[in-house]
Formats: sequence, structure tokens, C-alpha cells
Amino acid sequence: MFTRLIIHCSLALVALLAMACQQSIPKSQFDARKGDQTVKNLTFSNVTIKRSLDPKALISPTDPYILGPGDILEIEIAEVPGTLARTFVMPDGMVYYNLAEGIRAEGLSQSDFAKHLSHALKRDYANPLVNVSLVEVRSRPTGSSDRCSNPESIRSASPPLCSKPSLSPGALPCRALPAPR
Repeated sequence: MFTRLIIHCSLALVALLAMACQQSIPKSQFDARKGDQTVKNLTFSNVTIKRSLDPKALISPTDPYILGPGDILEIEIAEVPGTLARTFVMPDGMVYYNLAEGIRAEGLSQSDFAKHLSHALKRDYANPLVNVSLVEVRSRPTGSSDRCSNPESIRSASPPLCSKPSLSPGALPCRALPAPR
């Protein structure tokens, strides 16, 4: 009896498979040579935007970039293998690299910081030539609406003036504008 049940189930399974194999999948009617029939009579209109760009915004700063907390640096002692390291300016303005103790970087240009670091490394290296590259700016506004939007603040080492100091995480610290008299 059990054998008959297995035979009947097997025959039913074969019959189902045979029926599934006989089904045909409809062929696609896509032809790349024919034009798209779904989109007809498209019309476009010109949009005029009346904005002017302040010419001062196009002038690149001539002052050197001033390092600040969060900036990512790549430092290497030239011709000394294994000294390439990526680090960042700590919140207290210090950079820790190799055998040098913390060196203040906040408020310095890259070249000034390289001179200070080179001087600090002289006790361990003979006349070290230090290369400092700015990899990523993280101490300045990026144009986001929740940060200060004072382009002159990027060039200065002091916090920028803002109408409303931002309280969002990662925002640039701002000095509030004095209240009007």
C-alpha cells in the first residue's frame, strides 16, 4: 500500500513537471530600433535665474591656510623610511607625531608648523626636513546651512562672527554679533 502511494505521488509530480515545461514564456516585444512610443510631444521651457555672483568670492586667498582642531595632516621626515604618518590636530590644538612631544599647530600655517616640528625632532634626527601636507579640512565651515557662513572667517584664526551661534554637533564655534544699540 505504501509503495502504491509513492508511485502515485511520483506520477503526479512528473505530470506537474511536464505541464510546467510546456508553458511558454512570452517573448519581449522590445526593439531598440523603434522610437519610444510611451513618450510623445515633450516640450521644454527655458528657466531664467537672476542671480549674480560677487566677484570677491572668485578671488582666492593669498594668506596661507591656518591649521585648526580637526584638520587631518600627513607628516613625513624626508629621506627617512617609515616616518610617513597621518594624524590630526587635537581639540587642544596640539599634534602628536613620532618622537616629538605635543607640538602646537592651531593658529600656525603648514610651513610654520613644519618648522616647529622640525626643531622638536632635532634631538632625535640630524637636520630633519619635515613635510606637512593638509589632507582634509575639518576645522572650517563647509558651506552647510547649520554652520557659520562668513567667508572671511576661513582666512582668520579667530572664530567668525555670526548672527546666531550654531548649537548643532560639529558646528564651527562662533562669536555672537553684539546686539544693536
